[in-house]
Amino acid sequence: MRFSTNSKKFFRLFGGLLLALLLLLPLGALAQEADVVNLLEAPDAEYEFAADTDLLTIIYPNIHGSDCAIMMYQDEVMMVDCSTDDQAPLLVKPVLEFLGITRVHTAFNTHPHDDHLTGFEFLVPEVTIDRVLVGFPLDYNWVIKRTVSRLGKYNVPFEQVQDGDVLTLGDGDVYMTVIQRTGGSYTDNDKSATLMVQYGDRRIFMAGDIENRGQGGLLNKLPECGVQADILKFPHHGHAPINEDLLALIDPELCIITAHQLPAKVGFAQMEQMNIPAVSTWYGVLRLRTDGNIWVLDELPGYDAPVNK
Repeated sequence: MRFSTNSKKFFRLFGGLLLALLLLLPLGALAQEADVVNLLEAPDAEYEFAADTDLLTIIYPNIHGSDCAIMMYQDEVMMVDCSTDDQAPLLVKPVLEFLGITRVHTAFNTHPHDDHLTGFEFLVPEVTIDRVLVGFPLDYNWVIKRTVSRLGKYNVPFEQVQDGDVLTLGDGDVYMTVIQRTGGSYTDNDKSATLMVQYGDRRIFMAGDIENRGQGGLLNKLPECGVQADILKFPHHGHAPINEDLLALIDPELCIITAHQLPAKVGFAQMEQMNIPAVSTWYGVLRLRTDGNIWVLDELPGYDAPVNK
């Protein structure tokens, strides 16, 4: 079959347009809106929460070298760790007072080290704690024994959780899967009871203090819920790098590091190398909000955070 000169020109033009369209398709896929709106980096970024949807709010006080997250959904409050016995009265308790929180329905402890657990002792009696969930036996070490004893004076019950347990907030649309790996050679940090928190399509992985062995344990036995998350609470305050294979599976758009950038220089350097935005709790109180469709990060409005030195 023969084509005229005009026909050949048409097919060349058509082929060129088709090739251009095919080349543009990946760019269109890459141009999708981000799941995390970072107002710390782009204060004028526009966003809109879904109408008539309850927000999950997570507050990170301006702690350093410790962990604490305050989670609020509907009328329920949950705290994941509570920093140390010296930081909690100065940096955590004032945030609770500012938020008007006088009752914590669930306190969750990733592992019984003083930079994660002992702060709970300094919330009562001003703040009522309904229950404390722990990933370790109540007689595991002196830290948990002391906290059990001190909170026992206020009749605060303790319950042990284990890998695979699912916790919920409010109407149950916010749910958290406990992910914990243990082994004879694992350190206390590696045995941290981590949490995968999900609301709608959005997820944040709170990685406790898991280090090399604990991270390897996750890779060897991935949880049914998976490990992909929009936001990662970096393990062990950024003091050591995270396994790159695990990081690739998590594939976060944002990382929160609960330490100053100098002691956490390894974690911040790794995030910079991987082109993942990372924020520190050192400089102010961080606020995360999600309607299940997007995350929005900013500093807690109206709160005059103490300056860390």
